[in-house]
Amino acid sequence: MVIHSTPSPQDNRKYYAPPSLLFQWHITERCNLRCAHCYQDNYSARHELSFADLCNILEQFKELLAVLSQRRGEPLSAQITVTGGEPFARQDFLDLLEIFAAHRKQFGFAILTNGIFIDAAM
Repeated sequence: MVIHSTPSPQDNRKYYAPPSLLFQWHITERCNLRCAHCYQDNYSARHELSFADLCNILEQFKELLAVLSQRRGEPLSAQITVTGGEPFARQDFLDLLEIFAAHRKQFGFAILTNGIFIDAAM
């Protein structure tokens, strides 16, 4: 039986909410180049996530952003950096970019790319 105890420091803790949430998202292992300095050639594209899986992960990211913002008591800034392999090697990548653009007030996004697939039409 406990007669007297010291309060746990965890009882008085505040939830940690970082000033910003950064998410570097490796969405594919595929790449159209074989750069000598790159490790990407050691990976396989066989187990790539489906577009539905990517959308599910994005929803989880948005939920996490909402929870952390609530704990913080103010909106939390957020950034998604999409990388791979080469993100533009995914046939559905432009669809994913449209979803990002629709949420640009919630979070920013950037793309790490070799730029080979980018043309004037984009």
